[in-house]
Amino acid sequence: MKRTKTEEQIAVILEELRARRTEGIRAVMEKVASRGETADPFMCTLVYDMELSPKITNEEQLRRIGYEFEVSQDIPDDLIAGELRQLVGALARIHVFVTGSNHMTDREVYEMLTEKTMLEIVHDIPACRDMAEFLDLSAGEEREPICKRDETLPRPEVRNA
Repeated sequence: MKRTKTEEQIAVILEELRARRTEGIRAVMEKVASRGETADPFMCTLVYDMELSPKITNEEQLRRIGYEFEVSQDIPDDLIAGELRQLVGALARIHVFVTGSNHMTDREVYEMLTEKTMLEIVHDIPACRDMAEFLDLSAGEEREPICKRDETLPRPEVRNA
């Protein structure tokens, strides 16, 4: 995996995206208030995030912050585990977390992510402490594990109430 942006550039991009989201939520709140209704911040956030936010793929989100990854077939077997670790780490930067992968080989997980899952359309909600997306590669089914990878994958930061 190649990274083409510095930490400082990534921070600026993410801050701009957070500002866009904040402005979108504010616009929803103003619209609700203009109708004489009480604008519940949580409900207005949900409306913006799930109905009004732009659509994008996780692949596009990663490219936007400078991550470029290899095609699975171009990665030698002895390097696939490291490439997968980097990809999963990059996804965690945008608060997308992989789970349910213990039944798959490293290459199978990498291929599932880069050839299918990361190409699906999602809401463009920037990384923030209050929101995380989970990619469950088990599709919610019990599967026979072949490894204990999930125990080592990044997880969202736990906040104390």
